[in-house]
Amino acid sequence: MIPIRKIVLLAVVLAALSCIPLYLHLTTSTAEFSRYNTQWNGTSLFFGDLEERGAVMVTDLAGIPSYPDSRLLLLAPDRAFSAGDLGAIRSYVTGGNTLLLADDTGTGNQVLEGIGARTRILPGNLSSLDFYLWDTQSGRYQPSSVIASVTREDLLTSKVEVILLNKPAAVEGGEVLAETSLMSWMDTNGDRRINPDEPLGTYSVFARERVGDGTLYVLSDPSIFTNGMVQLPGLENNTLFLEHVKDAPVLLVDQSHSRTGEAGGLIPLLAAARSTKVMELLMVAIVSILIAYLFHRRIL
Repeated sequence: MIPIRKIVLLAVVLAALSCIPLYLHLTTSTAEFSRYNTQWNGTSLFFGDLEERGAVMVTDLAGIPSYPDSRLLLLAPDRAFSAGDLGAIRSYVTGGNTLLLADDTGTGNQVLEGIGARTRILPGNLSSLDFYLWDTQSGRYQPSSVIASVTREDLLTSKVEVILLNKPAAVEGGEVLAETSLMSWMDTNGDRRINPDEPLGTYSVFARERVGDGTLYVLSDPSIFTNGMVQLPGLENNTLFLEHVKDAPVLLVDQSHSRTGEAGGLIPLLAAARSTKVMELLMVAIVSILIAYLFHRRIL
């Protein structure tokens, strides 16, 4: 018969081990675009790579002008910017830095107007007969999976031929870097069909504009950064485009106005702990020592 003391010790070890799945659960989110969301509509894969590259997660835009020769990513903005925030972004860009804004809702237009840019986001259900995805369940194509052709060689489009987007908006103004084919339209009623009041034409989806001494990029689809899009097969062009986006001497990523920063409760704290190599090694060491001890005492 096993002594009570050993039974209690075994129970404590099993309880500790059972906390690991709970810990992993507490460090994830289901919010769309969240960097803590490991599902198809999250951005955990993209942000995991950013963290390995040493990207700076910005929670206060007031400090961004202090990063010279850098690039700021503003992905899927979802809240209003204060006058101070807009002033900081304007100083940052006009001072010679680069801003990449990815938005399909029009929220980013406040930033574009605030920094004195002419480019604008035109929200809408941009669709095209040059699509990528087919819905096998419904047996219908998905014209919102738009294939856009690169029209101009640039730092971010070098050797990129096409970009696949998912439910993009359109971009007005600036130098067009990527646009849809002539067989594209704004699907205003959502029926996936071309109607008489939905004229065909080309639409800009990625544009560039000089603002002061800096450069502004506007992309009409933040979903290109989500796990589902990153993992789709045959998207070498998207992969190369994302590599260009991440390839900057200093990369800043806004978390104060972006849906990518959405989290709740203990998620940021626990996720930071999980991403710390020391914490990971400590957890492995503790579990290994406990298991070794139990084997030594012949409990397991």
